[in-house]
Parts: sequence; C-alpha cells; structure tokens
Amino acid sequence: MRKLDELKNSRWSRGLFAARSAARMIPSILSGESGDPRVVFRDLIGKSIDQFVNEVGELKGSLLKAAQILSLYGEYYLPEEVNQVLKKVQSQSHYLAWEKIEGLIPPDLKAAFDIETTPLAAASIGQVHRAKDKKTGELVVLKIQYPGIKKAIDLDMKMIRTFLSMGKILPKKMNMDPIYEEIRKVLLEEMDYVHEAKKHGEYVTLMKDVPGCYVPAIYPRYSSDKVIVSEFIEGIPLTEVSHLSQDERNRLGETLFRLFLQEIFKGNLIQTDSHPGNFLYRQGEVVLIDFGACLEYPEETIANYRKLIRELFHGKKEDFFSLLNDVAGKSGGKIVLDQDLLWKYCVLAGSPLQSQDFDWGATKLPDDLLPLGMELVKSSTIETPPHEFIFLDRKLLGLFSLLRSLKSRFDVKAVAENYLK
Repeated sequence: MRKLDELKNSRWSRGLFAARSAARMIPSILSGESGDPRVVFRDLIGKSIDQFVNEVGELKGSLLKAAQILSLYGEYYLPEEVNQVLKKVQSQSHYLAWEKIEGLIPPDLKAAFDIETTPLAAASIGQVHRAKDKKTGELVVLKIQYPGIKKAIDLDMKMIRTFLSMGKILPKKMNMDPIYEEIRKVLLEEMDYVHEAKKHGEYVTLMKDVPGCYVPAIYPRYSSDKVIVSEFIEGIPLTEVSHLSQDERNRLGETLFRLFLQEIFKGNLIQTDSHPGNFLYRQGEVVLIDFGACLEYPEETIANYRKLIRELFHGKKEDFFSLLNDVAGKSGGKIVLDQDLLWKYCVLAGSPLQSQDFDWGATKLPDDLLPLGMELVKSSTIETPPHEFIFLDRKLLGLFSLLRSLKSRFDVKAVAENYLK
C-alpha cells in the first residue's frame, strides 16, 4: 500500500484534475467520436495508466467511488484496456498517514484499545485499522473516515456531470437532475457513520437466519460520526477464493444470491455496493463487512420493485408494464419506448431466475444484453428517468459480477421460488 501525507480535497486540487482530464477528452470531441462510452473512458484515462490511478487514489472520496462503480460496467461493456485501468482503480490501496488520522479517534477509544498504526485496508471514504481491547484481548476493527472528505462531494458531482456532458454519452433531452441528486444523497449517507453503524446493527438481525452468512458484531458504545468499531473477522476476500473447489464456490454463489433476495423481500435493507472487498470468506461462510452503501427505501418503492420482479418471474407482461408506467408516472418521468423490445430485454436479463442449473462463469448474458440495450436506448424517449432504482440496479450488476468471478453454478430458480411464490 502507498502512504499519503495528505488527501487532495481542495477546490484547486480537484479543479486541476478536472482540467487535465477534460483536455484529454478534446480530441474525441473534435473528431465526433464522443458519445461512445468506450471512447470517452479511454480518453479520460489518457496514455499513462499509472498516473491516472495515482491521481484518483490521491483524491479519494466520491470521485474514487464513481471510478469503482464504473469498474463494474467495465467487465462487460468496455474495452479490455479500459477495464484493466478501472480494476486498478478499484483495487488501489493508497492510505493516509497515521499522524494525519489519529486525531479523529475519540480519547476513550484510544484509551481502551491498542491500535495498529498501519491499516488493514484503505477505501474511497476511509481506512480500516485492527485494534486489541486492553482488558479482554478481543480483536476489533476501526473504520476511520478521512478528514474533509464530505466537503468535496459537490465539487465531484459537478466534475462528473461535466465529463458526461462533454462525452455526449446521455441524450440531450434527458433531465438527469433527479439521478444526480440521488447519487449525491447516497454519497452523503455513506459518509454518515452514525447511519452506517445503525444499519450494520439491523443487518445482524436480518441475516442471522440466512444459512452460510455471518455479520460481525457492532460496538455502538465506541462508534461515532468518524469511527465505527466492529468485530474483527479473520477471512479472505472473495477476490482470492479461486483455489476453492467448484462445490464450495457454488455454495458461496448461492449464499450471495440468497442474501440479495433476503434484503429485497424480507428486510427492505439493501447493501447496494457488491464490491468483492465488502465480503470475506471464512470456513464456508460469506461474511459481510461493510454497510456504508446500505439503503432503506420507502415502503411503496420497495413494494413496487418486488412486484416488478414477481411479474417478470411469472411472465406477466401486461401487469409488468402497467406497474412500470405507474412507477414512472409517480416519479415525474415520461417514457416512450418499444414495449416488445423492453420485454425481450427484461426476459433475457431475468433468465437466470428460470434456470435450475445456471452457470454464471460461462454465461454470455451480458454480451447478449448489450446490443439489445443499445437498441432500446436509441428507440426510447426518456425525459426524466425514474431515479428510485438506480442503486438497486448497481446492486444487481455487482452481484452478477461477483457470481461470474466465482464461476458459481447452482439452481437459481429453487432459491428464487422461496421468495417469489
């Protein structure tokens, strides 16, 4: 891991990064190639991969989070060279020097624990340190938020909007304000450690009856708006389980899929970031270790989402579109699209739900969906896209990516039927 003496959170630092990135995009804009996400991302990254990765790593915050989200799409839809860059960004491990972060730890916490000064892991919003209870010897982890990270959100959102506008990726008539506001709201929630600690505790209850799943204990007594303290779990990231047997990877995949359905249909509590670094493997169990992107939806919203999945599962096309139009209308969205094409897309996307032996590692589903999706976008008019489900879609894509990397194979229909009957 690379140690940083400071984070580049100032308007000047982020503005300089934005200017350099925009300059790299100018050739494709002048040549008329903008509008193709593959070209836009290639130019945004530039010729020096390591320089781009380091720049984003030093900025941290919502820009790094955005790059990590893009890496989910990269596996399926972007050129391999762009995908490799995004994977590097996703796995980057720049961390802030201990002396720059120690002051955020409350005195009573420092008095009660011996804290390791080198972090176990570093992410976009904070870093994780192991500690030992001085009295009991119990091991815990401290998730410490980077200083000043919240103040950069609005700057980053303006930068993201500028890049998308310059790249001409989105239709001109589309009003993206609700989407941007939803992203900003969720980023702010991810930086609210009081909110995260509360959701972590709720997850302990929600997942206790799910076989093959474990959620570490949370210690609210020591947690604060800048630090979260939870049980330390010895395990390995899901990125490092390729050595496991096929049967074990099948069980892991089935557990991850069941977790998603448990979140949607039993708890209305969805961890929308399925980044493999947010899970550990421990002796046959999936361990959930991060709850920053955990969202709770209004009851009507989540009820509609459940209904859409059920209508798709049971093949009820008319009921599916009736509900979809109702949802779009209530969100202020006006959608004109080819319903037959959309239904074809949805049925294909939902095909794993009908499979009794779905091979996630061998599937070509993303490749089959891409041309359909592009055709759908070209034939549709969406003035104000519904924003409620954007992070649920992120969850699904991340889950698909996880299952594919595990090369899991299991009876998806049997797992789904327990929730969708």
